[in-house]
Amino acid sequence: MNAPEHGALSGSHGETDARAYTYALFLETSDTEIWLRCLERARSRVAGLPDGDELSEALAEALCIAVYTRWLGRVSGDLPAEEAADRRYDELRDTLARCSRSGPSPALRTCWGLVLGASGYPRSAARLLDQDGHTRPEHLLLVLREGDVAALTALRPLFTPPARCRFLPVVHTYGSELVKAGAVGEAQDLIAQGLGDRSDPLLLDLLGSAAERLGQWTSAYEAYRRSPWPTHRHRAAMTGAISDAMRGGTAEQRAELVLDEPTRRLMNQPGAELDQSEIPMCVAFLNACRMRPVDNWVVERELGELSFRRRLYAEADLHFRRALRSAPDEARFAVASLRFTNLTWLTDSGIPGATSMVPEAYSAGREALDLNPETSETAAIRTWIAQETGNHALIQEALDTWDPYWRAEAHDVTGHRGPAVDGWLESLGAEYNHRSVGRLVEYVSRAGFTRTALHLAELVLDESGADFFALWETARTLQDMAPERPEIGAGQALDDLQDSYRQRLGELSRFEFKNTIRLYRLIARTGRHHAQAEELLLQAARQAEGVSELLSVAILRRNAKTPQSREEGLRCLERALGEARDRLEWLEVARELFEHGRIRSARAVLAIERVLLPTTVLTPVEVIVTLQCGSWLTAAECEELALRGAGLLNLDHRSGRLSEFGGVFGERLIATIELFDRSLAQRVTRVLDPPLRAPAVYADLGYSPDSAQGYTTDWPTDYVRSAFTPDSFGGRLDVCATLWRWLHEELEDAHSVMPSLGEEQTPLSRVDERGDSPRTIELCDLWRARLTASDDEFAQASAGLEAFFDRERTLMEWWESARRRKSEPPLRRALRCAEELRRCLGDLLGPEETHHAHPVLRTFFGHIALEAGELRDEVAERTRRIEGELVGAHGDV
Repeated sequence: MNAPEHGALSGSHGETDARAYTYALFLETSDTEIWLRCLERARSRVAGLPDGDELSEALAEALCIAVYTRWLGRVSGDLPAEEAADRRYDELRDTLARCSRSGPSPALRTCWGLVLGASGYPRSAARLLDQDGHTRPEHLLLVLREGDVAALTALRPLFTPPARCRFLPVVHTYGSELVKAGAVGEAQDLIAQGLGDRSDPLLLDLLGSAAERLGQWTSAYEAYRRSPWPTHRHRAAMTGAISDAMRGGTAEQRAELVLDEPTRRLMNQPGAELDQSEIPMCVAFLNACRMRPVDNWVVERELGELSFRRRLYAEADLHFRRALRSAPDEARFAVASLRFTNLTWLTDSGIPGATSMVPEAYSAGREALDLNPETSETAAIRTWIAQETGNHALIQEALDTWDPYWRAEAHDVTGHRGPAVDGWLESLGAEYNHRSVGRLVEYVSRAGFTRTALHLAELVLDESGADFFALWETARTLQDMAPERPEIGAGQALDDLQDSYRQRLGELSRFEFKNTIRLYRLIARTGRHHAQAEELLLQAARQAEGVSELLSVAILRRNAKTPQSREEGLRCLERALGEARDRLEWLEVARELFEHGRIRSARAVLAIERVLLPTTVLTPVEVIVTLQCGSWLTAAECEELALRGAGLLNLDHRSGRLSEFGGVFGERLIATIELFDRSLAQRVTRVLDPPLRAPAVYADLGYSPDSAQGYTTDWPTDYVRSAFTPDSFGGRLDVCATLWRWLHEELEDAHSVMPSLGEEQTPLSRVDERGDSPRTIELCDLWRARLTASDDEFAQASAGLEAFFDRERTLMEWWESARRRKSEPPLRRALRCAEELRRCLGDLLGPEETHHAHPVLRTFFGHIALEAGELRDEVAERTRRIEGELVGAHGDV
């Protein structure tokens, strides 16, 4: 929509009319310059009002404008506008936090609803933005989940006569959901209604996506090329290349994609996993590329990202490698970063027997780091490699510019748990992130805050809705969580919550292969629910498409080791044989054919690919997969292949292609050979260059008070004094968690000590049950004498047996007394831990946490406060029990 004259903002309106005019102008336009002016006027009004309802209402309008201006600046590539809107939004949030301390009000609820909606908390935001069953259109967008049929249901009344919502972001979202649902004609009619200028990028996006859905690539290109937005320039480059190829031209006929900063930033971000509503449009794109293959790096990158979002990681790597070969220098980091992210998912497939791609992931990460030394843009790469390799030097840079989540992860990798907790909390305050929640679940549960951990898990269940991946990752965290305080009944609550997760995940896995496999892995880990696990495998076989998915089912079926599983696995392999196109795919199919007993078919595949010929050059991972067939190859074939693989690794190492991770490649090669021939593995080890024989070992630069040993006179007070800092909640929580762990360790030591006494002084009930100790033999002889005694001998035999048991009771008293004396040192240490822990729990929350304004964090700290009180009482009771044991051990405390 064309923007009104800027001078209209300074017209001679009354204060109330000016406020209404400003907000109305915002709703009638979609221009960053106009919205920035509206934002400045709204902010000025907020700054000039005293605390009260009028300020809260003005603040709600200013926040809404700021939220949308930030979004429009980001998607349009207007970086100055985005930065300006970010600054104003932060100022308004500070004002909101200050106003919230004076008490709640309906307008403040709306303000927090806007903040939560903009931060990715749709369910929490919806509860705050609802006004007697009604939510304003501009607020409604913030609480809808894209790709959800419920979004269409909620938006349709806004466009049903006589209603005609003209707020273009709402129009755009409604039209996009129509396109995803297949109602392309209805979306085109929506544009034709004249709800906005057809040259507006939001409407051009609708026109382009509708044309893509219909496979009209030229029309899509014509729509996208008229928009200056980075995402549309990227789509124009891609659809233009497809359009040219469909018409028999070349992709180079179009102008090259301009890789300015907004476009580069866009290309650095992989999309989320595909939902069902996006699949039809993706299918149209895939079909177009299959009909007329396009030799264009933009298209290859798009195919790679699409495969990644479909969880087809092997296919994605193939496309990313092709894109890297022809991408311009400005785009190489974006593609390399995406390739690294994709490969990390191939390092932990969770499927036993699948090929590990850890070395390739390391090398891809190093390639990306070499292309971009900027640490804040490579935080995820640096943190992942540092965690996997122990090379903490990768993150020994200033972390202030890092995203809060990755800053927290970096602190956790280096063992600084307090700053890590602070970072995850900061991350949650800025934006919902299920991984931040999951990490907090791990840490607070270890500190004894079991119910708080369950509350956080319920938050994910509430906010993540239909996001299978978020729910699955959190369910895995819950599965690894053991209640630290079973006496409070949290075990049943944990079981119930896990059942809720499993039920929701079951509902969401019905249409997606990868989700079915993930749920199977989750259930298989429990060792229970065998019927559901088998049903999921049958479901996965029906859903499997493509070689990698079929191979996954075949491997899982092989590991199941039942006749039915073997037949199902063979059916999957037969389908995979017909679909394999890449050499690595053929080799993986051959390996599984060997495993399933189809040796002749497997050797035929190896012959076709010529991998056993000495002149064939293989990649490191192709060598590994072929060697995994070693049990069915001849000794000569195995030796030649292994030595050839070692030689290729040596060449790659000397050329620098393996970077500093050559030892990881060599270790994988040796480990694979050792599975079938240890002597051959030793010979190959001698052939490898020395740096390839073992992974590099890095110095541990982290810190972690994991051991309570090395006690000092003031232990643990000296530790608390140095670590319990007033300016870090995470640091204080870490101290409590450490004291909690030490308390349990000392009590376990105290209750498991055994006095060192000779066998003659040790009660029979405390002797190892080997049956050969002198007292055991003596007791056997006494019982035998009594059982075989005559009437005259019975009294004497009984007296001897009674004397033995009298001695046993005496020895037991001596032994117990010695045990209590030996348990005294750990009991006294436990007492000191308990006393310090009780004090620290009382000081755990400071004023900033107690009066936190953010609704989500305020609720979190409320749970912490409640449970900290319960823990203090529990620790006090344990203190009394320890004191009682010490009285028995020494006579005093």
